[in-house]
Amino acid sequence: MPRTYYVKVLGKDGCYHQVPVHWNEYLPVTGVGTFDIKEDIHDATQETSQTTRIDRIHSLLQETGHSLYRRNITSRCN
Repeated sequence: MPRTYYVKVLGKDGCYHQVPVHWNEYLPVTGVGTFDIKEDIHDATQETSQTTRIDRIHSLLQETGHSLYRRNITSRCN
């Protein structure tokens, strides 16, 4: 949530001024649900083509029933 806090600062003119300080408040997120993950431990070498890698990711997603793949981990939120 964006917030603004005002700080009283003495200016060069000898008067105090209210200076806005903008900041973000991070509120806690709570919820109930499940999260299913699986690590892709397949050892891809630099010689692996992009097409081969994409095919591997696609088959892994189908195999697990997951919908997300990032940094060698597939996942699904329920």
